[in-house]
Amino acid sequence: MSDTTIKVGPYEVEQFVSDDDLVTDTNLNDTDLNDAFLNQSGLVAYYSTLLAKAAYQSGEFKLKRDVQIARVSKQYRENPPSDKKLTESAIAELVEDDKRVQSIKAAYLRACEVEAVMKGAVESLRHRKDMIVQLGAASREEAKGAVRMKMTSETSDRSSALKSRLKAK
Repeated sequence: MSDTTIKVGPYEVEQFVSDDDLVTDTNLNDTDLNDAFLNQSGLVAYYSTLLAKAAYQSGEFKLKRDVQIARVSKQYRENPPSDKKLTESAIAELVEDDKRVQSIKAAYLRACEVEAVMKGAVESLRHRKDMIVQLGAASREEAKGAVRMKMTSETSDRSSALKSRLKAK
């Protein structure tokens, strides 16, 4: 069992990415925008792939859950725990209380949780992209301001030099 696999009864649910890796990958460090720009599309592709795998996994567990419920239900119909005939609602209660059904339901819920986390990660990366674009725009504006300040300073220096040359004449 890997560090990204969750044991739920007899089932293993793949988490696909550790919580620490998820936080690291979705955080944005504004000191290196170039690296963020270069890595963004790869991260989106990677996490979109993980989301697809998580959706597949939850679909698999849903199918397993439905099959297990049908099997257990059939078992109680064919071999009731008592000599008397059981009603549908009594069978449904027995099925719900069955450990095998509870176990697969728990695994299915965990798989749905993993899928939801992956959806959140992909959405977080979309927000990260917007932040990268905004920080890039702010950085460009900052750079323009620095150029203007430099040009203003150079113009002021030239104007002072010209004034002093004119006074000298």
